[in-house]
Amino acid sequence: MLTRPMPHSVLIVSASERDTESIRGLLLESGFARTSVASDAATARERYGAEQHDIVIISSPVQGESGVRLACDITQMGYAGVLLLAKSEQYEEFSRRVERYGVMLLQKPLSRALFLQTLRLLAAMRERMRSVEDRARTLETRMNELKMIDRAKWVLVEYLKMSEAEAHRYIEKQAMDRRTTRGEIAEGILKTYEN
Repeated sequence: MLTRPMPHSVLIVSASERDTESIRGLLLESGFARTSVASDAATARERYGAEQHDIVIISSPVQGESGVRLACDITQMGYAGVLLLAKSEQYEEFSRRVERYGVMLLQKPLSRALFLQTLRLLAAMRERMRSVEDRARTLETRMNELKMIDRAKWVLVEYLKMSEAEAHRYIEKQAMDRRTTRGEIAEGILKTYEN
């Protein structure tokens, strides 16, 4: 058992108050203190879209649907770890339908140990995904900066009749002299000449 709360937020989707309370109890016991609840698929989609939970636990059936579609939809909406809880007679059918979406599936009634182990696995996967998201954002920021620098070079070529190499050196020298980034210099050039 964990001694401090996990930083992950969990959305519990269940039409049964008894299932909800049972799941919430296991989550609290395991250190997952940040939980919210939805009793139907529409509310779950709305809450997940607004709050972007780290883990979504769906106890099938959900009002109006089996829970399979909701589980698959949530994987398409973001990067949450999704756990679908299904009756044993539905397990094989649900497994075939959700596995390609990366949805984890457990049979009801739940094995406490397996449920807690699965939660830890989902939390670890979410942390790994968060790291990938951060790297992707960093790369996107870097690519945008390089595009802006390139645009600024061509503005210098056009307006100040510099060669591309001269424009490149100019931007680098300005960044060094002003102790700032090339991106900030490029942004200033673009503001000056493109407005």
